[in-house]
Amino acid sequence: MKVIVGIILAAALIGGIWFLTADREPTPESAAQGSSFLTGSNQEPALDAREQTAVTVQIDDFFYSTSRLTVKSGTKVTWQNVGSIRHDVTPAEDSPKVISKSDLLGSGETYEFTFTEPGEYRYFCTPHPTQMRAIVEVVP
Repeated sequence: MKVIVGIILAAALIGGIWFLTADREPTPESAAQGSSFLTGSNQEPALDAREQTAVTVQIDDFFYSTSRLTVKSGTKVTWQNVGSIRHDVTPAEDSPKVISKSDLLGSGETYEFTFTEPGEYRYFCTPHPTQMRAIVEVVP
């Protein structure tokens, strides 16, 4: 009997630890809150680039160089893969504004998009959707 109780307690403990630490996708409700979209991802420093007309976001192995980028309308953003693993830039389904999807980028390859409409653009890496998510906020 003690063995069965011990097994049940161990299973409950393991389940509780998994629940608290599991890397889960945000729900549409939590993603709608903006920063919640980034929960669980490798969050890099925010970058305010409103004074620049062109910005490069580096893609390294399992992270974008910024998880929150602010630019003015008309800014061209270039994503450049500087890592050894292939990554892409894919619009999130619940993104208020949508960018076009890139191909998988190998080391040294780039993808460009010019933001013409103000709003929030959420994107992620298809092969690494829980680790690599980011937001571009476009202001007038």
